[in-house]
Amino acid sequence: MSSYGTEAYDINNSDKIVGYYRGNDGKNHGFLYNNGTWTSLNYPGSIWTETYGINDSDKIVGFYIDTTYQGHGFLYDYDNDTWTSLDFDYPSTFDTHAYNINNSGEIVGWYFDWDAPNSEYRGFLYDMNTSTSLDYPGTWVTSAYGINDAGRIVGGYLNYYYDDHGFVASPVPEPSTLLLLASGLAGVIALRKRLR
Repeated sequence: MSSYGTEAYDINNSDKIVGYYRGNDGKNHGFLYNNGTWTSLNYPGSIWTETYGINDSDKIVGFYIDTTYQGHGFLYDYDNDTWTSLDFDYPSTFDTHAYNINNSGEIVGWYFDWDAPNSEYRGFLYDMNTSTSLDYPGTWVTSAYGINDAGRIVGGYLNYYYDDHGFVASPVPEPSTLLLLASGLAGVIALRKRLR
């Protein structure tokens, strides 16, 4: 398949690269680039796939659209060729995007919450057992884009005045909270909401 509009999003320590491209079918397809070899990645049965993150165990995360045009996050184990949909068991969740995964298997991204007062976008942290909502206080959009092996999370938020800001979130000793540090390094405590 010919392609155009290729974007690379992440690279691991083995120099494997993931991203997505627009095919001549007009749809996006994920890819893995490894030592000169391109592999197209498409969630089974999907009509659209984008890959965003890869860790050193070749676990890949991203986003796909199913045939009902519902968006989902996914985890792909490249070495075992297994796909897992990240569909949180939470009634108002829609359009989940998984953006990054660290070497502990912790995944970050964002989802759309229909039940929020303003139908808000919320970040999330998923550790294979529990999902934690990441909501920067006083905002209606929070997105988590990266996580390192120390569990520090980076992302952005949009306040009600439509001002964009970045943040870094660091784990604190209490397991049920995250400390969010804005670009000015002023600390606030994020609210935690269990999605599963």
